[in-house]
Amino acid sequence: VKGGQMKTLTIQKIRVGSFAKVVGITQAVFGFVYGLILSIGVASEAITANTGFVKALGISVFVIGLAVLIVPFIAFLVGWVQGAIAAIILNLVFTESKGLDLEVDTK
Repeated sequence: VKGGQMKTLTIQKIRVGSFAKVVGITQAVFGFVYGLILSIGVASEAITANTGFVKALGISVFVIGLAVLIVPFIAFLVGWVQGAIAAIILNLVFTESKGLDLEVDTK
């Protein structure tokens, strides 16, 4: 690194709730994008099917609302559980391996 000095930080423990929250929020963002894509696909199929336009529009709005709200919520819950499990496993590994060393630049 030019001009900067490297400092070593050692991570010895990860807060389970904090890590789970970060993973859950990340999964919720992916879930929102997936729900949006899913709802657009379902809406376009409903509009092109042999149904009345008003009925298809009502179904589409319902599906969009459902997919954009429910899918991210479920993704958050699944991500939170994944993050909690990962943090617990990482903490066990960090205990046995004396932590994780990171090198950071001090400017």
